[in-house]
Amino acid sequence: MLVAAAVCPCPPLLVPEVAAGAAPEMDTARAACTDALGVLAAARPDLLVVVGPGDGAGPETYPEGTPGSFKGFGVDMDVRLGRAADGPAGRELLYGPAIGAWLLSRTGWAHAPVQALAVGRTSRPSGAPRRARPWPDGRSGWRCW
Repeated sequence: MLVAAAVCPCPPLLVPEVAAGAAPEMDTARAACTDALGVLAAARPDLLVVVGPGDGAGPETYPEGTPGSFKGFGVDMDVRLGRAADGPAGRELLYGPAIGAWLLSRTGWAHAPVQALAVGRTSRPSGAPRRARPWPDGRSGWRCW
Protein backbone atom coordinates (compact mmCIF):
# COMPACT_ATOMS: atom_id res chain seq x y z
CA MET A 1 0.00 0.00 0.00
CA LEU A 2 1.27 3.45 -0.88
CA VAL A 3 1.65 5.49 2.31
CA ALA A 4 3.40 8.58 0.94
CA ALA A 5 4.87 10.02 -2.23
CA ALA A 6 7.15 12.88 -3.12
CA VAL A 7 8.10 14.27 -6.50
CA CYS A 8 11.62 15.65 -6.65
CA PRO A 9 13.33 16.98 -9.76
CA CYS A 10 16.30 15.05 -11.09
CA PRO A 11 18.38 17.46 -13.15
CA PRO A 12 22.08 16.74 -12.73
CA LEU A 13 22.54 20.38 -11.67
CA LEU A 14 20.86 19.46 -8.38
CA VAL A 15 24.22 17.94 -7.35
CA PRO A 16 26.48 20.88 -6.34
CA GLU A 17 29.63 19.22 -7.70
CA VAL A 18 27.96 18.93 -11.11
CA ALA A 19 26.43 22.42 -10.98
CA ALA A 20 29.79 24.03 -10.12
CA GLY A 21 29.27 27.80 -10.43
CA ALA A 22 25.47 27.48 -10.56
CA ALA A 23 25.30 25.48 -7.30
CA PRO A 24 23.83 28.31 -5.14
CA GLU A 25 21.01 28.79 -7.62
CA MET A 26 19.78 25.27 -6.83
CA ASP A 27 19.80 25.66 -3.02
CA THR A 28 16.03 26.18 -2.86
CA ALA A 29 15.36 23.04 -4.89
CA ARG A 30 17.79 21.02 -2.75
CA ALA A 31 16.09 22.25 0.44
CA ALA A 32 12.64 21.34 -0.94
CA CYS A 33 13.88 17.83 -1.77
CA THR A 34 15.29 17.45 1.74
CA ASP A 35 11.93 18.53 3.20
CA ALA A 36 10.09 16.05 0.96
CA LEU A 37 12.31 13.21 2.16
CA GLY A 38 11.56 14.26 5.74
CA VAL A 39 7.84 13.84 5.02
CA LEU A 40 8.51 10.39 3.54
CA ALA A 41 10.53 9.37 6.61
CA ALA A 42 7.68 10.51 8.89
CA ALA A 43 5.30 8.20 6.99
CA ARG A 44 7.46 5.21 8.02
CA PRO A 45 7.30 3.28 4.72
CA ASP A 46 8.32 -0.37 4.53
CA LEU A 47 10.09 0.35 1.22
CA LEU A 48 11.20 3.48 -0.62
CA VAL A 49 11.12 3.31 -4.42
CA VAL A 50 13.13 5.93 -6.33
CA VAL A 51 11.64 6.41 -9.81
CA GLY A 52 13.53 8.22 -12.53
CA PRO A 53 13.89 8.43 -16.30
CA GLY A 54 15.34 5.45 -18.12
CA ASP A 55 17.10 4.81 -21.41
CA GLY A 56 15.31 1.66 -22.51
CA ALA A 57 11.88 0.91 -23.81
CA GLY A 58 10.77 -0.73 -20.58
CA PRO A 59 11.23 -0.28 -16.87
CA GLU A 60 14.52 -1.32 -15.28
CA THR A 61 14.81 -2.15 -11.58
CA TYR A 62 17.86 -1.57 -9.40
CA PRO A 63 18.24 -3.20 -5.98
CA GLU A 64 19.59 -1.50 -2.90
CA GLY A 65 23.36 -1.17 -3.09
CA THR A 66 23.49 -0.50 -6.84
CA PRO A 67 26.28 2.02 -7.53
CA GLY A 68 26.05 5.10 -9.69
CA SER A 69 28.28 8.00 -10.63
CA PHE A 70 28.34 11.46 -12.15
CA LYS A 71 31.40 10.79 -14.32
CA GLY A 72 29.23 11.26 -17.39
CA PHE A 73 28.84 14.88 -16.29
CA GLY A 74 32.57 15.40 -15.82
CA VAL A 75 32.56 14.88 -12.04
CA ASP A 76 34.48 12.05 -10.38
CA MET A 77 31.80 11.31 -7.78
CA ASP A 78 30.18 8.00 -6.91
CA VAL A 79 26.90 7.23 -5.14
CA ARG A 80 25.22 4.06 -3.93
CA LEU A 81 21.50 3.38 -3.66
CA GLY A 82 20.55 2.97 -0.02
CA ARG A 83 22.57 1.51 2.83
CA ALA A 84 23.75 -1.77 1.29
CA ALA A 85 27.51 -1.92 0.92
CA ASP A 86 27.47 -3.67 -2.42
CA GLY A 87 25.14 -4.12 -5.33
CA PRO A 88 24.95 -6.08 -8.54
CA ALA A 89 28.25 -6.34 -10.39
CA GLY A 90 28.43 -4.55 -13.73
CA ARG A 91 25.26 -2.49 -13.33
CA GLU A 92 25.17 1.20 -12.62
CA LEU A 93 22.30 3.55 -11.86
CA LEU A 94 21.15 5.81 -14.65
CA TYR A 95 21.40 9.54 -13.91
CA GLY A 96 17.84 9.99 -12.52
CA PRO A 97 18.04 7.20 -9.94
CA ALA A 98 21.65 8.26 -9.21
CA ILE A 99 20.39 11.72 -8.29
CA GLY A 100 17.77 10.07 -6.07
CA ALA A 101 20.55 8.04 -4.42
CA TRP A 102 22.54 11.25 -3.91
CA LEU A 103 19.53 12.95 -2.28
CA LEU A 104 19.02 9.97 0.03
CA SER A 105 22.69 9.89 1.04
CA ARG A 106 22.64 13.64 1.62
CA THR A 107 19.79 13.26 4.10
CA GLY A 108 21.20 10.12 5.71
CA TRP A 109 18.18 8.01 4.73
CA ALA A 110 18.06 4.89 6.92
CA HIS A 111 14.31 4.58 7.50
CA ALA A 112 13.51 1.77 5.06
CA PRO A 113 15.07 -0.38 2.35
CA VAL A 114 15.43 1.30 -1.04
CA GLN A 115 15.14 0.20 -4.63
CA ALA A 116 15.05 2.18 -7.87
CA LEU A 117 12.99 1.99 -11.01
CA ALA A 118 14.08 3.66 -14.26
CA VAL A 119 11.16 4.15 -16.62
CA GLY A 120 11.78 4.64 -20.35
CA ARG A 121 9.76 7.02 -22.49
CA THR A 122 7.92 4.17 -24.13
CA SER A 123 7.26 2.13 -20.97
CA ARG A 124 3.74 0.79 -20.67
CA PRO A 125 2.14 -1.97 -18.64
CA SER A 126 2.65 -5.48 -19.99
CA GLY A 127 -0.11 -6.39 -22.42
CA ALA A 128 -1.36 -2.82 -22.73
CA PRO A 129 -2.22 -1.84 -26.30
CA ARG A 130 0.17 0.51 -28.06
CA ARG A 131 -1.47 3.81 -28.87
CA ALA A 132 -0.19 6.46 -31.19
CA ARG A 133 -0.02 9.90 -29.62
CA PRO A 134 1.25 13.21 -30.99
CA TRP A 135 4.34 14.66 -29.31
CA PRO A 136 3.27 17.23 -26.69
CA ASP A 137 5.91 19.74 -27.80
CA GLY A 138 4.61 19.85 -31.38
CA ARG A 139 7.35 17.77 -33.02
CA SER A 140 6.28 16.07 -36.19
CA GLY A 141 5.52 12.37 -36.17
CA TRP A 142 3.88 10.13 -33.64
CA ARG A 143 5.06 8.24 -30.59
CA CYS A 144 3.69 4.98 -29.26
CA TRP A 145 3.18 4.10 -25.63
